[in-house]
Amino acid sequence: MPIHGAVADLSAIIKAQSVSYLIVASRYINSDCLQQALSVCEERRIPVWRAHLKLEPVLPESRRAKPLAPTTISDDTTPAWQRTAAERYSKERRAG
Repeated sequence: MPIHGAVADLSAIIKAQSVSYLIVASRYINSDCLQQALSVCEERRIPVWRAHLKLEPVLPESRRAKPLAPTTISDDTTPAWQRTAAERYSKERRAG
């Protein structure tokens, strides 16, 4: 499935392409951006779908890397972006 651009480009993309539907592939899309996309699609009667994707390892358990201990990813030497990503990943794993 091709990615054609950002929400700001949506009207132009719809005019240039034959768009049958819009798939929102991120849970973290800003509510203003989502509302803008919904408005553009509603005006043109284009259905909007939200994709839910879950990636799971294929390797057998014995060959997988062992997860880091929580103290390893939350110490002061770990960059903030990495701690944030690790926290988000942990929450998603718990939510399952």
